[in-house]
Amino acid sequence: MKRKLVIGGTYAWYQARVLEIVVWIAVACHVVALVLLLGDPSSFAFDSQGRLLRQHGAWNIGVPDTVFDVSVHLADGADVNVRAAVLSLMTAIALWSLVALVFHEVADACRGVTQWLREENDAGLHTPLASHLRRIGWYLLIVFVVECVAELIAIFVDVSVSISLGPINVWVVFGVFALLLGSVFDYAVSMQREMDGLV
Repeated sequence: MKRKLVIGGTYAWYQARVLEIVVWIAVACHVVALVLLLGDPSSFAFDSQGRLLRQHGAWNIGVPDTVFDVSVHLADGADVNVRAAVLSLMTAIALWSLVALVFHEVADACRGVTQWLREENDAGLHTPLASHLRRIGWYLLIVFVVECVAELIAIFVDVSVSISLGPINVWVVFGVFALLLGSVFDYAVSMQREMDGLV
């Protein structure tokens, strides 16, 4: 059973690390798109499917009109709403960065648990695992905050934005759940220290 857990933990660590790298690449692509948009907004145009793209030969780089639970109206009549495009890209950069950080913490947590299983020693597990869970919880809650801030900014810069409330609750629930788990492990650490002091 322990061998299967080690294999599963190693696989989860590998997958989380790969996903972290992929998401950071996506963040970099959004940063490039933002720089290009700020440098030459006229180079972006809507294609036949309504996507906002900058076409350069076989390479296209686009501006998303939906980022997680936030939908941004990128058109201003027949033209591109540059303010909306900038807001969409900045929101995407912030949100995907948070997701990459979550995968980073998940990978580190999986590696720590796998090492603990191999060493057959419960010392040193609770504290780092609690820290990983707390950071995951805060990152997920910040996702909710970023989406709300994007909505407020849209109001001030006169950009049409809509947010789906249902999916937002998922970020909050999982964020709070991770924080609670982190608190449980913190409590386990304090109890272990008290027990060690009595021995």
